[in-house]
Amino acid sequence: MAEPTRRLIIPLLLATSLAFVECAFAQTAGRDMLGAARDLYASARYDEALLVLNDLHAPDAPAPDRKSVEQYRALCLLALGRGSEAESAIAAVITADPTYLPKEDEASPRVRNAFSDGRKRLLPQIATERYADAKALFDKKMFAQSAQQFRNVIKLIDDPDMGGREADLRQLAAGFLDLAVAASAPPPEPAKPTASAAAPVAAKTAITTATANMRNILLLLVGSFVAPVCRP
Repeated sequence: MAEPTRRLIIPLLLATSLAFVECAFAQTAGRDMLGAARDLYASARYDEALLVLNDLHAPDAPAPDRKSVEQYRALCLLALGRGSEAESAIAAVITADPTYLPKEDEASPRVRNAFSDGRKRLLPQIATERYADAKALFDKKMFAQSAQQFRNVIKLIDDPDMGGREADLRQLAAGFLDLAVAASAPPPEPAKPTASAAAPVAAKTAITTATANMRNILLLLVGSFVAPVCRP
């Protein structure tokens, strides 16, 4: 390898390696910080947990799981009585995962009600947006992917927190789901000939063979009569 080329490649390899190490370290640090925040929350040290979570919440922070970060931010803010600030964190969690609702053994009834209220407020808009995404996939003829998205939309509309809203949207989603499933199904295999279908073919073959045999017999008979007449 020429010396000038070596001088260019070695620094590039070193820079790439350092970037990889820094990224891996940042992700590990983010997971450790999130674990620390969970421990602080479990110890009812909500202010301290919120400080750690706010660092992870920063746009340039290495958050390994932003949904979990927003989830614990909401829990801490609700525990501190800062409901208006908690609403934005709750909205971020629901937008990332519309099916999420804290379990009874994970949160108090007050926290569960706050998430339920947020879902009641946001689910109709989310369902409409998810339907538009599914329809866009359908229009691109990505039928298998759109079918799964339409199923998610229907599941979302059937959620108890929807309270029966968006019934028309559900009907549309169900109709397009049927179309997408039908369009994504593999084409049927060619039907094998049945006995009833093969019978006419066999009969035709037998008749053709019998006709040929009869012609050969007639030629032999004619030959046997003609031959003596032609003798001197």
